[in-house]
Formats: sequence, structure tokens, C-alpha cells
Amino acid sequence: MVFRRDNKPEFQRQMGALRQQLGTHEEGHVAPDSTYSDPREASYAPAPRDVTPVREPGNYPLGSYAPAPVAAPEAASMPTADGQTSVISNETIWKGDLESRGSIHIHGRVEGSVTAAREIFVAEGAEVDAALTAAVIIVAGAVSGEIRCTNRFEMLPSGRVDGNVQAPSLVVHEGASITGGFKMGSPDVGADSKVASVMGRRAARGTA
Repeated sequence: MVFRRDNKPEFQRQMGALRQQLGTHEEGHVAPDSTYSDPREASYAPAPRDVTPVREPGNYPLGSYAPAPVAAPEAASMPTADGQTSVISNETIWKGDLESRGSIHIHGRVEGSVTAAREIFVAEGAEVDAALTAAVIIVAGAVSGEIRCTNRFEMLPSGRVDGNVQAPSLVVHEGASITGGFKMGSPDVGADSKVASVMGRRAARGTA
């Protein structure tokens, strides 16, 4: 573009047009129809915040993974006595050997040995200082001595045992206390009973 000063009106008109054109591009001014965007706005845009709600432990939405709860073994209920059950009641003290072809429930104190064909149940609060032998033995009280089961041994939360335990199946509930060793497998109760029977017959005859 060439400006000529000899034509003053034309020169003033051209200068006015130039000023108007420059005025629309001043620094910081953008024409209304402009599509200009400042790249700094994208560079310094704040990062989106995580608005995921925090769930309390165990509160999982449907379809999400939740760890399966570990179920504690169900405690055995107190066995009921029947016509084949011998009961040593509270405030009763038994000293010596006790044998039954049925079951034996102990609520008092026993010293010696206890043998049952079916079940021995040591109730909570009972004190037993004896060797126990049975198909099933359930302990909720205190036992000091060897325990041998041909089927299953179970300790309830209040049970206390000080001695070795031999059984093919073992269940110990949380809270129980055992001091001694474990041996898995069924004891040879029949052989011990046979030896005891032979010695008993010899003693009756007065021979060694």
C-alpha cells in the first residue's frame, strides 16, 4: 500500500482505515467472530477430581468382587443323655476306672481312667485328671491326661487339655487351649482291651 501526502483527504482516509484495522488486533483484544483460542488454557487446565464415593468395608455394589467370608466351624451342641448314658453330676468326685458300653457325661471331677464305647462329654466347669478313650470325645471343661478317639475329637471354646491327643478327625474351636501333641489316626483300642482282659483273668486266677 502506498500513501501519498499530496492528496490530504485521501491520505487521511487511508490512515483512518489503517488505525481502525490495527485497533481490532490490539494485544488482548479478540474480535467477536474470531475463533482464536489461547493454547495456555489447555496447558494449565485443572486435572479432573476423583469423585468416586468411598465405600465402607463390606459394602460392595452388585456385580463387584467381594471376598468370601470364612465361616468358623459350627460348635457342637451339648449332647443329651439317654438310657445308655452315665452321668457324673456336679459336686461328684469319682476316683478309679470307669467303663461304659454307652456314653459318659462328666460334670464333676474324675481321677483315673474313663472308657466309653460311644461318647465322652466333659462339660464346662468339669475337671478330669484321667486317660479318656471313646469313639467321640467332646471337651468343654479341663482335661489333664491322654486322649484317644476312634472317630472324632472336638474341643469347644471353653475347653482346656493338657496331654497328648490321638484321633482320625480333629476339630478345635477358637478360644480352646491345648498343651501336648497330636497324632492323626485311630488308636488300636481293641488290642489294649484284649491285654487288659487277659491280665484281669490272670489276676482272678492268682497267676502272673
